[in-house]
Amino acid sequence: MNLYRTMDLKACESAALHMGMTPRDISSAFAERAAQLLLQRYRGRGGSPLLLCGNEGDSSRVYLIALELKRAGLQPVLGLTEGAPDRGFKAECYTAAIEAGIPALSADLDMAQLRRAATEASFLLDGLSSPPERRAAAAELLASGAPVAALDLPAGLGADSGQADQLTVGADLTICSTGLTPGHVMDDGKELCGEIAVLDILPARAVESCGCSTFLLDRNTARSLISPKPARSSKVEMGRLSIFAGCERYRGAAVIASRGSLLAGAGLVYLCSVEPVLAAAAANVPEAILRDIDGDISDLLTRSGAIVVGCGYHPGEEARQRVER
Repeated sequence: MNLYRTMDLKACESAALHMGMTPRDISSAFAERAAQLLLQRYRGRGGSPLLLCGNEGDSSRVYLIALELKRAGLQPVLGLTEGAPDRGFKAECYTAAIEAGIPALSADLDMAQLRRAATEASFLLDGLSSPPERRAAAAELLASGAPVAALDLPAGLGADSGQADQLTVGADLTICSTGLTPGHVMDDGKELCGEIAVLDILPARAVESCGCSTFLLDRNTARSLISPKPARSSKVEMGRLSIFAGCERYRGAAVIASRGSLLAGAGLVYLCSVEPVLAAAAANVPEAILRDIDGDISDLLTRSGAIVVGCGYHPGEEARQRVER
């Protein structure tokens, strides 16, 4: 599975712009699709949705989503953690929302009303991208108990690291475009993103032309990389693998490496290690062929199709000598 880091997402968007899309097109398409998803998920709940945003990032999407929800018969409320935008496309979208009768409450001036709106909301939309010092009020609102949907990522969660700051509030639903980032699947992101919906907004050619810099090896992808064994194949035909791993302190790594190699399709797996590791392997991986690391192992170096070295080696002179040997 492809994972798109921040620089990859920017490259994809830049490619889409070169193909004729405009920033307005991208924001509008995202808002329309996101609003449809939010309506499907939360329309039956009572109360008005509260949409939170600041001036940083693409807040125009939040205003456009509010307009789509309004057209669908809901009564959204905007919660502004900073002042209203005063220029560019963001200001146009904000003005359109206000002219459509969507109320906008400021965290600086209307916090009591925002607290009441949050407790009565059908859902909260986390459209924030402000630094922590500007999100304290929003974090309080997001933690009010209503379901939370986040745009791109829950505010404060790093797209490239998956690490959250102290004010990040988890979402029940995260809506993003193009694809998943490392932040969706790593560290804190695994717990904070909830269900993830990816909206295909950009042209496929734009995304394919940029590629990505990170790859997640999931179960289905791993299976696709392993060819099925022929029905009449023998162990010898499936290849020999020698594993030099483990020490008295770290025995499990050698056992896991041996078992994983067999599951991946290796025909004959030789584990070369010290006696305590070999004893653990004999009890847990009976298919592995065990060899004493201090004995004559020269034949393995010439007969093996591949060699694994170092899993569970304790750093130090002894490990260095074994690797050099």
